[in-house]
Amino acid sequence: MKRIIIVLAVLLCSTIGLSAQYKTSKMSGWLKKQYQSHRQVGGNRAQLRGGKPVLSLIPILVKDTDNGETVRNKGGVIWQDFGNGISAVIMPLDSLGALEQSPAILRMEANEPPKLMNDTTAMIVGADKAWKADGLLPQAFTGKGVIAAAVDIGFDFTNPAFLNEDGTSRFVWFWDPLAPADGTDEMGVVYSNPESILETECSSDAEIQNHGTYVLGSMAGNGLDGLFVGMAPQADLAGVVFPLEDLKDDFCNFYKANNPENDLPDEYWIELYKSDCPHYVEIFRIFKFADSENKPCVINASTGVDCFFDYDFSLLNTLFSDLTGPGHIIVASAGNSGGYSIYSEKEYGMPLMQEFICVLGYGDLFTLQIRKESDNTDCLFGLTFEDSADTLYFDIGALNNTTDSIKLAFSTIPVSVILSVNQANGYDVFQFDINASDYFDESFEKKGSIFSDAVPRMELLGIDSYNQVLFNDDDFFNSPGRHLHTMVIPACLESVIAVGAMQHRSEYMSIDSAHHIAPLGSEDGQLASFSSCGPSFDGLIKPDVVAPGTYIMSTQNSFFDYETYDPGFPNQIVYKTEANGREYAISPLSGTSISSPIAAGVIALWLQADPNLTPQDIMGVLERTSHQPEPEITGVGKNNYYGYGEIDAYAGLLDILGLTTSVPGLSMHQPHGVTFRLEGSTLYVDGMDDDVSITVYNVNGKTVFSGRVENGAITLPALDAGVYAVQLDTAGSTLIRIEN
Repeated sequence: MKRIIIVLAVLLCSTIGLSAQYKTSKMSGWLKKQYQSHRQVGGNRAQLRGGKPVLSLIPILVKDTDNGETVRNKGGVIWQDFGNGISAVIMPLDSLGALEQSPAILRMEANEPPKLMNDTTAMIVGADKAWKADGLLPQAFTGKGVIAAAVDIGFDFTNPAFLNEDGTSRFVWFWDPLAPADGTDEMGVVYSNPESILETECSSDAEIQNHGTYVLGSMAGNGLDGLFVGMAPQADLAGVVFPLEDLKDDFCNFYKANNPENDLPDEYWIELYKSDCPHYVEIFRIFKFADSENKPCVINASTGVDCFFDYDFSLLNTLFSDLTGPGHIIVASAGNSGGYSIYSEKEYGMPLMQEFICVLGYGDLFTLQIRKESDNTDCLFGLTFEDSADTLYFDIGALNNTTDSIKLAFSTIPVSVILSVNQANGYDVFQFDINASDYFDESFEKKGSIFSDAVPRMELLGIDSYNQVLFNDDDFFNSPGRHLHTMVIPACLESVIAVGAMQHRSEYMSIDSAHHIAPLGSEDGQLASFSSCGPSFDGLIKPDVVAPGTYIMSTQNSFFDYETYDPGFPNQIVYKTEANGREYAISPLSGTSISSPIAAGVIALWLQADPNLTPQDIMGVLERTSHQPEPEITGVGKNNYYGYGEIDAYAGLLDILGLTTSVPGLSMHQPHGVTFRLEGSTLYVDGMDDDVSITVYNVNGKTVFSGRVENGAITLPALDAGVYAVQLDTAGSTLIRIEN
């Protein structure tokens, strides 16, 4: 076998020795790579467009000690001050190196832009027992007085699921950064009342996007014709459009208007690097509005960014800890990568010999990372592919903090590799960027292997936004999934409620009688094949909870151009109706994109019961009331597959109201097959035999009435307005609300 060996140790200063020493950067891993890539082409000084220099801007998070003075002096603009020294800023990429050197700058972070990840659903999680639907169910909680918000794309404000009975909008606030600016300092337009939102009809991206309508419908929609109701059908609604793709002009105009030099419009072409930073400004603005209304708020983020070993989220963790608190809850999708074997490890003292598979997606760049604890141990890695007659060797001891990367190409196959080194969280991270633009010919998979005889414990990660580097050939179409270390940001943050997906429906029949079967390897009643698993790379057990996430039926955006962007949609419709001259439809979706808003809607019900719940309080409720689907495998405690288990809206309400302790023996479940209906002082119990005993308790645990069902009903005495628990013999319990 031919060998090509990179050995650079002879080029190093003798004072460095053989051990690699890597400089810790103030930039997060992804941001540092954008900066280095930009500098490799000479920065803005080397770029001309139309004879003018190009100014490259990027939105980032910065923590400093001088109230933004250094940021402004280096050409940056403060977009949002979060407090505690943390700001979202729009910064020239060329200036990041200068910020790195400033003692006033403590940390800079940015990641790639986030990507997108109910009929029987309500019964599965018990939310139907927590509602009070007039004339149908007497249950107590519907999210009334709570703001249920979504940071998403493609909203249909006219959908009946988002309207009150009188036809007015349930939306109370919406920010559309894509809308033509209204002359204020804000990007896009902020709609701050229901009338203006309904008059607008839809978000600016509604013709090409649909996701937000679906997500918010599952979270808090009131359904179509009384069917397919979301989890919190009487919550106030709010939202933000999050995509960055079309915001270039807005960011550039904002930067020009606020830059202290104020001479950029005629001097520069401006280009925008996309990042996840706008996502966090939008979350901050939603909470700020909720505070102005003095209402609790739960925000759903059905989006995520893939995690890498060199991503350090210390600043983001601090920001989210500051953003959340009493009545401020963020719920996020765990991710849809649980079907991919992207993580592997070798223990201390064992040789590394790891085969992998590069699976072609939408590009030709594959990323393979290896991390080990920072120490004085040198490593020699070998990398080869199935069609190559040679092997690339990388002597890690040859790199130091003055070397950004080394590049080498195979001589027998069209594959080149760039090795770069970073340090994060006390680890050395070696990244192999594999460019195989001409290697795949007619194949979508190529096998390779990486090996080392080094002593340290090593972890391997193969992931990219579009292509995959896998360590076996399982995927969610032919396996039950459950691959660890597949969580995404922000779900992996400590103060965020991370939600995985359960499979409860694996097939459905559409309105045209087409039979649809999910091609999944998981089984009903268990974790969905695609649902991402923990732990996070900083050791947190994640997800925190799971909720239904396969073939979930919800509202669709009537403005979406299905013929162009989803021509198969008519074959997926399970229900449709007309209202106000438009046609509205219900269809299914699978993913943690949908399990997350289901859990968020349940939490809206809990916030109605206690508006001051914190993320830590929610975690406590989940721990006490969720149920583990497979305790014989995972145990009864929190684990990296199901978290605390599947969410239970009703049991959570009982816990929050204190009824589990104030009413000894109260059932934590609702009676199976029984429907309650409260009309005046008569409580109808449909589906239960006569002569069954009923006991009614107030929230302090005092018995206020007991009796027996006669002719399917029981007459209650005059009771004060409030919430009461009803125990139906040994069959179960429910909650009712008495309104005087």
